Amino acid sequence: MPVPFEALIPYAIIVTMFGVTGAGLSAIKTAQNGGKKARWSLDTWDRYEPLIPANYTMMDRDRRLTGWLRGQTDAADAPYGFEYNNPWRQLPGRKVERIIERTRLTHDITTTAPTTLTVTFHDINTAPCSDHTSRAGKQNA
Repeated sequence: MPVPFEALIPYAIIVTMFGVTGAGLSAIKTAQNGGKKARWSLDTWDRYEPLIPANYTMMDRDRRLTGWLRGQTDAADAPYGFEYNNPWRQLPGRKVERIIERTRLTHDITTTAPTTLTVTFHDINTAPCSDHTSRAGKQNA
């Protein structure tokens, strides 16, 4: 006994929507990974979990270097300021802001100006607790 084609239209719509949804999710995952396929079987070293404060791994390093979790760079030198952007030196429960101000003399390579490093520690539960400014290893008020 033949089946009228009108009875198959809902099934065709359902199958089409499964395909559209799968393609859309695949496109979103690819866009989130910078145009690369999503990673599978990540071990603890590679995994990036921003909600766990003690978990700073290789994917987080890649994100800090390039701006993308899957980004990689072949530059021999790290970007300016990356040496002060080290998550392992931050204390748990504190947000560390480092402001680097450097003045370099371009006409004389052997002469270097003093570097000013300002480190501000903010406790998450209270107001800012201290300001420290160091110039060439000496404490300034």
